[in-house]
Amino acid sequence: MKPQQTSYLFQKKNSQSSTKNGKIIEVLWELKKTGRAEATIKNIGKALHALEKHCNLDNPEAVRTWIATADKSDGYKRNLCSSYDHYIRQHGLTWRARTRISFKSSLRF
Repeated sequence: MKPQQTSYLFQKKNSQSSTKNGKIIEVLWELKKTGRAEATIKNIGKALHALEKHCNLDNPEAVRTWIATADKSDGYKRNLCSSYDHYIRQHGLTWRARTRISFKSSLRF
C-alpha cells in the first residue's frame, strides 16, 4: 500500500480522542508491529468499527449476542468474530468459544 493509505489507519487517533477508538487503534498498531499486511489491518479496523457501532466492545457477551442475531451473511459474521478475537487478545478479555457459524452451500450439483 502507498504511505498515504497506511497513515489513514492511524489518523483517527489524532482526530478523535475517544477511549473506544483508542483501543481499536492499539489493536491495529499491534498488528502493524507484527508485520500484518496493510489490507488485513484495514479490514480488521473496519470490522471493529462496525462492531463498535452496534455494541460495547468491552462487553464480549454483548458482541457475541449481536453477531449471533445480526441479519448478516455467515462469511461476514465469521470475519467479525476473527477481528474481534484480535481485540480480545490485545485487551486481556475473554469470551466463550467463538460463535459457531455454519455455512450452507449455495451451489447445486
